[in-house]
Amino acid sequence: MKTHTHPSSRRSAAQHPSQLDHHRADLLARISYKMAQYNASLTSFAKTSRLPTAEEADVESYRAFLAQAQPVVREEARFLERGGDLISLAPPAPSPAPAVAAAAGNDVAGGKEQRSLSPPPSYRQPQPATQRAMLLAALASILLPVLMFTVVPNFVGRIAVAVLVAGLLWGM
Repeated sequence: MKTHTHPSSRRSAAQHPSQLDHHRADLLARISYKMAQYNASLTSFAKTSRLPTAEEADVESYRAFLAQAQPVVREEARFLERGGDLISLAPPAPSPAPAVAAAAGNDVAGGKEQRSLSPPPSYRQPQPATQRAMLLAALASILLPVLMFTVVPNFVGRIAVAVLVAGLLWGM
């Protein structure tokens, strides 16, 4: 009995994928997913490493709060024992003007700049004209594709219409 083997061909494999091709695609998908997770972890670590370390006064006030309120058990608060690992999430204090800095030089304790733990400034409300434009854009993003779907019969055309409308609205 004579067996006939076909030479390897990307075109043939694309037209008639074998079990090996499916396995290869599955492995590549898993590797891609893991690489995306790894990249997200590295990005998160890089952002965290740029944050300033927590000041001792902030750590002490948090320790006092934990001792008074006792929101967690003592073993769960052991992370406060390693001061070098703690970071500050408070936004940095704005640098004062030179004249104000000279006048307030006596207020700064130990030459360190005090940071405010207040929330960032509130978001400004958009102007009425901007609100009207946003309302019209939202209305157009819903109605234009629906109205065009009655004219465009196939799926690819409908997706193209949706992408074009999104692109036009993005430019507004």
